[in-house]
Amino acid sequence: MPILQWLPAYQKVLLRGDVIAALTVWALLVPEAMAYAGIAGLPPQTGLYTAPLALLAYAIFGTSRHLNVGPSSTVAALSFTVVAGLAVVGSSEFLLLSITLAIVTGLFLIISSFLRLGVMADFLSRPVLDGFMVGVAISIAVGQFDKLVGFEPDASYEFVPDILLFVRDIDMVHWPTFVVGMVSLVLLFALHKYMPNVPAALVVLFLS
Repeated sequence: MPILQWLPAYQKVLLRGDVIAALTVWALLVPEAMAYAGIAGLPPQTGLYTAPLALLAYAIFGTSRHLNVGPSSTVAALSFTVVAGLAVVGSSEFLLLSITLAIVTGLFLIISSFLRLGVMADFLSRPVLDGFMVGVAISIAVGQFDKLVGFEPDASYEFVPDILLFVRDIDMVHWPTFVVGMVSLVLLFALHKYMPNVPAALVVLFLS
């Protein structure tokens, strides 16, 4: 087990840097975990409960000191796509199926690691990966329209129909929510550009 190799040799001189790194990760992880839980169709607190467990597990079983471990918007979107077709979003059944999917996916990844199946990723071309990531980004953006405009239009969980449903019900926009959302987006991008050392997502989360 990797932790039994590095923990006994840990030096106190590294503690200060590790604490700073931990605070930095926390500043990024809190808003990310809450946002990605929403993308997966789960309550925001679900992300706060589960994200630290992944970090703890990697600290015990992981072998790289530099790998960034945390929630992923792509995985959250795929989880929502799979489970939304099986249960009503927000129901206890939806939550249970999401948990089951996460466990099964984790077991599959562990088995794949033992079988050295990671080499299969080398056969995926860069254009395919880029196209997939752009598609996921657009799908996530459309799926979060309801939070930006303050109402929930009828959802078909399909890209083009969802856009048409949103346009149909655009007169139902809750303007205070929309203004707060747009100001938050502008502030988020501005902080990223002009103050890159500031945890923009955490600042926007607290202010909003």
